[in-house]
Amino acid sequence: MLVTQRPHDISLPRFSSKSQSTHVEKIQSSPRDTVQAWIDRFATVLASNDTSKLATLFHEDSWWRDHLALGWDLRTIHGLSNIISFVDLRTSHIDPKSFKLPSDTESFPPSLSAPIEGLEWTQSMFFFETTTGRVRGFLRLAPGEDGTHKAHMLYTALDDLKGHEEKTGSRRALGGKNSLEGGIIKGNWFERRQRKHDFTDEDPQVVIIGAGKNYDTTIQSHHLTLVSRSSRSQPSCPPSSAGRLMSYCRPPGEDW
Repeated sequence: MLVTQRPHDISLPRFSSKSQSTHVEKIQSSPRDTVQAWIDRFATVLASNDTSKLATLFHEDSWWRDHLALGWDLRTIHGLSNIISFVDLRTSHIDPKSFKLPSDTESFPPSLSAPIEGLEWTQSMFFFETTTGRVRGFLRLAPGEDGTHKAHMLYTALDDLKGHEEKTGSRRALGGKNSLEGGIIKGNWFERRQRKHDFTDEDPQVVIIGAGKNYDTTIQSHHLTLVSRSSRSQPSCPPSSAGRLMSYCRPPGEDW
């Protein structure tokens, strides 16, 4: 029985025996060396604005999922030609730089993975910066016919907006009057929160319309020092992962 290929189905790459034998010869390089070499070439191509060279970095049948790292929308791009077109419209104004890999003690360092027989890829998380913020990415590299590693899957997501970093860790207010911005004169945490709720000192910078996850977005915006108003007065679900705010709003002064 034939199985119908649906638009969201992804075909994993397969390699000929020639490609596999060539790959065995080149596997002397460690996963870290393999990923670092690809990242270095990727950074060079983006800096040159010559997106045609992405053909040396991506397989013809490849995927790129971008969550606000290169633009103010969520995109899934399939195929080399579409990836080139996608990047070509964006690299000139985002200035990607400071690429780095996680250390071996951090999450998702470079490693080899063999999900199915006949397929082996090198995968890793990576990080870089743009003019707008700090980006986290994940990639999977698979060898081509000549044994050269190219990307079959790439994911990039905006982690932080520069100038509106999330107030977590060392940036988090401790709650005491002396640790809060402005000191005792502006009141304790609850008094400050009430002033924000009533928009006593400033107008909203973000308007969130709708229900569902939007309450999460409202909560997240306060950690990014943005003043927001949700159309719901009660939470529909508990706050969850960071970054949802970027799906619904833009930083002040920025166009979509």
